[in-house]
Amino acid sequence: MTLALFSRRPRGFPVASAAVSKLGLEETPRLKGISVVVPVRDNPEGLARLGTWWRGLAEDERPLELIVVDDASQQPVEFVAEEVRILQGGGRGPACARNVGWRAAKGLWVAFLDSDCLPAAGWPSSFAIGWRGEVAVQGAVLAMGKDWLSRYYESQGVLRPMAWTEDGRPQYLISANCLVHRSALERVGGFSERFPLAAGEDVDLGLRLSQPPCVREDVASADVPS
Repeated sequence: MTLALFSRRPRGFPVASAAVSKLGLEETPRLKGISVVVPVRDNPEGLARLGTWWRGLAEDERPLELIVVDDASQQPVEFVAEEVRILQGGGRGPACARNVGWRAAKGLWVAFLDSDCLPAAGWPSSFAIGWRGEVAVQGAVLAMGKDWLSRYYESQGVLRPMAWTEDGRPQYLISANCLVHRSALERVGGFSERFPLAAGEDVDLGLRLSQPPCVREDVASADVPS
């Protein structure tokens, strides 16, 4: 389960799926039950790359749908393909854009992907491998390039969670590649829109998802802007 950042060419990077929180869910993350949500602002090259990936998928390899949320790009987002919807995020940041996406999603599961990422073969169906009833699953993210920025990201572990439980689960999510059950998103109110930039909103979500159910119910009652 891999993604490539800062690269146009994928490479294998096998890792086991890891979980954030477990609630004994029974809805296995099946491919046709997964909606993919991608927020984007002014990244036509990344979106074109994703379009090539999506159109190249066979019917039995394609998730239920792809939702692209345009977060006030200077040029209107163009993405014409089967089972693709373009929504408007209003320019309030990636947290809000992701919320717009998952709330409109048809699937029981929502896979979050960044517009500068390229999925590896088998994504997102590979989330089901090793799934044990968790509400959220973290995938691997690998910087594919050889430039200094890619090397820095790899050496510093920027693309992977830095906090882990004793049984080997990440304590928060990296939203460039993760899967969350829709009911869990509803319970906690989705991403906090107090984060206007792409920094910390996914960590915050993962930490809230990992809290006990009684705490999550309290969080879910909070007023979250739409």
